[in-house]
Amino acid sequence: ISATSAVQSATACYAPLTWEYQNGGGTFFNEWFIGDVCSDDALKGSNTLSDMGLLFDMENFKTKSDNNTLLQYYRCQYIGIFRCNLVYEYVPAMNPALFAKEKAGLQNRVLAEASFLRAMYYFRLVRVYGGVPVVNHIIKVQSDWKQPRGTESDVYAQIYSDLKFAINYLPERNGYAATDLGRATKGSA
Repeated sequence: ISATSAVQSATACYAPLTWEYQNGGGTFFNEWFIGDVCSDDALKGSNTLSDMGLLFDMENFKTKSDNNTLLQYYRCQYIGIFRCNLVYEYVPAMNPALFAKEKAGLQNRVLAEASFLRAMYYFRLVRVYGGVPVVNHIIKVQSDWKQPRGTESDVYAQIYSDLKFAINYLPERNGYAATDLGRATKGSA
């Protein structure tokens, strides 16, 4: 275990953001479908049900609870949240001496990245589903899997809390090395 492990853990929190674009990798639940196609900004295209019938249903407000596009989108956000929660559980427990040779504040920056991303995942969820379960810890036993649905206010409270923390510890864009550009910044939070 090292400071590099902490940074890699934060990097893993970003990965679910890329999954919606990996059609060759088996996922195809682009947020664009949920937002733009369900509004008047875009059309699904084609008028046959054999071409993305689930999106046809969404576009025509006939979505059913077994819509796999929405299910995979929901799951992806919670995988991201789970990864952020892992960072929150394990990085604070790391020996501060592991960070002694690193740039000052690295441990808090890693936590702030996870905090920013968790807020982002919750924001994506609340916009689509309204109130959702707010899970800010690792679920370790099966009996804890069933979480109560939070209100929209509960979700936004978690988002604001995470963003306030992130703002305090994230660097400005120019505070990152060139190899780290694209990570969460104070401005993005």
